[in-house]
Amino acid sequence: MRTVSMLLFEGFSNLCLANAVEPLRAANMLSRRTLYAWTFRGLDSGTLTSSSGLAVQPKLLSHDCSGAALFVMPSYGHAALATPDCLCRLRAAARRFDLLVGLDTGSWLLA
Repeated sequence: MRTVSMLLFEGFSNLCLANAVEPLRAANMLSRRTLYAWTFRGLDSGTLTSSSGLAVQPKLLSHDCSGAALFVMPSYGHAALATPDCLCRLRAAARRFDLLVGLDTGSWLLA
């Protein structure tokens, strides 16, 4: 089983999140076994709300989180998220995850 973490930020795109999770869910269903497991993560504890109003209670992206991939989904306001703390935590995550994936404006934040 491959584990994937979805790193969400306030105002994330629910469409982007669904487009990331649904293929994993479908792969599990079609194979009739658990190929993928996913977890929603945040840089801080507390509820995050998508741009369309969907509330998600992510787990903290802590120093012991690792896995096959970390999908980074900042969406709106991505430029303001490029704080020294955020970038430091992304660099640290790059050492613990096999792959970092920038979705939506996540590629900008990873660059």
